[in-house]
Amino acid sequence: MLIGAIYFIPRYGFEHWKVAYSAFRPTFLLTLFMFFYAINTKAWVNYGVNHVLIFEYDPRNRLSVFQVFEVASIGLFIWSLAGVLYIVSPVLGIHQFIVPGILLLSFLALFSIPLPILFFRSRLWLIKKLIRIPLAPLFRVDFADFWLADQLNSLVTVLLDVEFYLCSVVVFLIGLTGNQLDGCGTHVYGVRPVIACMPAWFRFMQCLRRYRDTGRAFPHLVNAGKYSSSLFVVFFSTLSATVKDSSGQDTTGYLLTVVLWVAAGVVNTLYTTAWDLFMDWGLFEGRCSLRKERIYPYKILYILAAIEDGLLRCAWTLTLSVGQTNLFPQEIIAFPIAALEVFRRFVWNFFRLENEHLNNCGEFRVVRDISLKPLELR
Repeated sequence: MLIGAIYFIPRYGFEHWKVAYSAFRPTFLLTLFMFFYAINTKAWVNYGVNHVLIFEYDPRNRLSVFQVFEVASIGLFIWSLAGVLYIVSPVLGIHQFIVPGILLLSFLALFSIPLPILFFRSRLWLIKKLIRIPLAPLFRVDFADFWLADQLNSLVTVLLDVEFYLCSVVVFLIGLTGNQLDGCGTHVYGVRPVIACMPAWFRFMQCLRRYRDTGRAFPHLVNAGKYSSSLFVVFFSTLSATVKDSSGQDTTGYLLTVVLWVAAGVVNTLYTTAWDLFMDWGLFEGRCSLRKERIYPYKILYILAAIEDGLLRCAWTLTLSVGQTNLFPQEIIAFPIAALEVFRRFVWNFFRLENEHLNNCGEFRVVRDISLKPLELR
């Protein structure tokens, strides 16, 4: 693919590269997420974290570690094949919008095709759980429900990229070109801020539902406050972009909205990092000393994970410091930030499941007295 890119891109150029970028980036992030989840699963099995019972998987239909790797590998193969096809599309006479659309449809089919192939029962389980997430006020929230919603909070870029591609296709089909395509990916029509808020809003509603079911303000209402702070970050970032477009970058109104955005971001970063370390992971006890009961073998892993979580929680500042100063195109800087967030969630998953296994934080069922290392018959 790299050799083809070096040969074809300088020769033909790609006028609508942002459209293809909006299809290749989310599918790559999903593939990366699946590879990371396979590594998570391997570690849980090796160290006896009973993820099968925690997620309430059907033991007869759950995916093994190698099957998860297989799904991720299929996704990577499709992504690579589409990349090669896109690079040579000018030679084949294929429009630049078609290959990205085929890529997105292929991933959608891989996930939702209603045929008893490609781990149908596991896909059906996942689809049911995803449907329950936006309907949180109507159902009791299980661990798998809010765990999946947390994963969506790290995949917001995927949702925004899909929206950008669909917007670009619609604009192209109605006959608009050139500058009209620039309207996609902006706040002009108000869809992107809503999409960016959706995962945090789902978790917010899940926390309220859990408060209704348990009657406990702590931790559920406090956790809901954490996700409401994410909504304020999206609101003020959108407001700053609106003021910048209408009044310019040097106005008092723009500077004020940027200050509010930074303030909301700092509060959200401190809030979420503290919640990760003290609640989701339960790493510390007493006077902030590392808890004695641990599953993973090396103490240094917990310390490094805590540092990594705090640092990557601050990655959003690159959007402000680099993206807003126009040192790099916004699309370019957003990709490593999104990949780092997927990696942060990958590390988060290790310790979140460990804490649930040890302490039964969700209060769903006791898991400590069940055999630590489930057998995998081959």
